[in-house]
Amino acid sequence: MGVSAFTSGSGLINSFSKAVQKNLLVLFSAQALNTGATTVSTSLSSIIIVHITGADQLSGLPSTINFFMSAIAAFWAGRLMAARGRRIGLSLGYAIGFVGAALAATMALEKNLIGFLIGGALVGVANGAVQQGRYAVADMVGAKVRGTVMGWILTGSVLGSILSNLISGYVRAYAKGINLPEIEFGWYLGSAFMLIAGLIVWFFLRPEPLTLAPQTSSVTTENFSSHLEVRSWSALLQVPNIRLALSSMTFGQLVMVMLMVLMPLHADHLGIAPLTITSLITSHIFGMFGFSWLTGSLADKWGRRTIIMLGALQFALSGFIAIFATRPLEMGMSLFLLGTGWNFCSVGGSTLLTDNLEPSERARVQGGAETMVWIFAATGALGGGLIAGTFGFPILGVIGMIAGLVPLGVALMTSNTRNL
Repeated sequence: MGVSAFTSGSGLINSFSKAVQKNLLVLFSAQALNTGATTVSTSLSSIIIVHITGADQLSGLPSTINFFMSAIAAFWAGRLMAARGRRIGLSLGYAIGFVGAALAATMALEKNLIGFLIGGALVGVANGAVQQGRYAVADMVGAKVRGTVMGWILTGSVLGSILSNLISGYVRAYAKGINLPEIEFGWYLGSAFMLIAGLIVWFFLRPEPLTLAPQTSSVTTENFSSHLEVRSWSALLQVPNIRLALSSMTFGQLVMVMLMVLMPLHADHLGIAPLTITSLITSHIFGMFGFSWLTGSLADKWGRRTIIMLGALQFALSGFIAIFATRPLEMGMSLFLLGTGWNFCSVGGSTLLTDNLEPSERARVQGGAETMVWIFAATGALGGGLIAGTFGFPILGVIGMIAGLVPLGVALMTSNTRNL
């Protein structure tokens, strides 16, 4: 099935117009660079903050601020993209990330807590904007193939991870040569990646993705008639499929962030080497994006609801393993399943949400949805840090099991008569 899905996905992309193909390549490249820039640095920020303050209870603080700023930025980025287009909103996000990552690295080297948190906050602002790039992909394709194409674009993140690992040896050697710690130097590298991604989007994401949208409504719910106004959130939440999409995206992000951010610190406390910790994060990134090309295809074939349910089960298994994770093997398994669970819930939820929105309301509503996602992420980071610092890391595995099953419960209460 995997080879067949890979081949059919490639053929599908080749079937689009040249303009759509070019934009997809641009977004694919930017996704790869963004992942190489932000995921590892954000994950390791828990170690940096403990090194600066000496307090484990503050381990989730940098990520909490980062995600809180992402939540605020996502709302306004959605409005900006609705008014001025995806290219301007995404390019601005990457520019802010470039500045923020460089500032965070510099302040971390100087043991300047406030400066490091400000830099991390700017990276959070960037994330709130650039993560909406996947919706730019959804703008350009029809509902029947949307999951497949979004999955292919997310696969670009694996290339970002591979790129980071390929040059990691050179990075470590160079950092050692100029007497810079590896973790802080990684933030400088992330800053460079963000700059390159921003330049690619600014110069090559043309024409505007929404102008390439298929001229048919993608809404699949029975109780909605096409109109140009943006529905209120009270009206949106009355749609079962939208409730399922939001629960999948929000609770999936909460569990993913909570364990992703705190597992490296847990490993550090157990005396595991920094290089091994980086490898653990790589396994997580591979789980998040390595099978996106297949996940998207299955979301189109099996339905969004089925994919979300499978993702929730993977979250539960990841949390269970995390309870007993004291060696790199168990940690790697937990983080990998955490990544694949997030992948299923994110692809299924994002696609289902877009399916149930009119093109005229997508940017604003998707921006609002991203705000919810990042609020849950901030909750997971801060709450996870406080809980782990007070009660120990294993309790986070228990919480991850329970919270990860919430999308499953919502899915079981949502009708599947339309195979969504």
